[in-house]
Formats: sequence, structure tokens, C-alpha cells
Amino acid sequence: MNETQHPSLLQALRDSLKAAYQQALDADRKLDALASENLAQFETVLKPNNGFTVEATRFKPYVEELGQELIALEASQAFNTDLEKLTRKLGLLLQTLARFKTMA
Repeated sequence: MNETQHPSLLQALRDSLKAAYQQALDADRKLDALASENLAQFETVLKPNNGFTVEATRFKPYVEELGQELIALEASQAFNTDLEKLTRKLGLLLQTLARFKTMA
């Protein structure tokens, strides 16, 4: 990917992260409600060894990690490699949020 495409790609990633953030907040509210009824008993919302460093019982920390990676991507010397990692993780998060929404 050439450098002239980076700004539009970064903006698309920002937009996707904004959408993921809103979905994560909605999902976390549902998880809080389920937890108050002792129906959300698990250690993490995503399986371990998924590329994320965070392991959390809510979605917001995963979105926050992606936000930090997006900031780092803007100055990355290994843009394509870091982009691939970020998009893979973002895809996993969005798929998981979509599945959660259909089940909750």
C-alpha cells in the first residue's frame, strides 16, 4: 500500500472504531444487566491468545486497545504489518459484537 492511501485508510479505521465503541458500550450495558442477575459468569469476552493483550469481561477495553494501536499505526515504520494486525483484531471484535447482539 502506498503512503498516499494512508490518510483515507486511517480515517476509515477511525470510523470503524467509533462504531465499535458504540456497539461495545451497548454490549457492556447488557453484560452489566446480565451480571447483576448472575447470568454473565465468564473470565473474558474474547478467548485468550486472540492477538489482544487485554483480557477483560467487557468489550470497551478491547476497543481502547485498538484505539491505542491506531494512534501508533499513524507513525508506524511497519505500516502494512501493523495494519494487518489491527484490522484482524478489529474484525474479530466486530464479529463478536455482532454475535453478542443477536444472542442478547
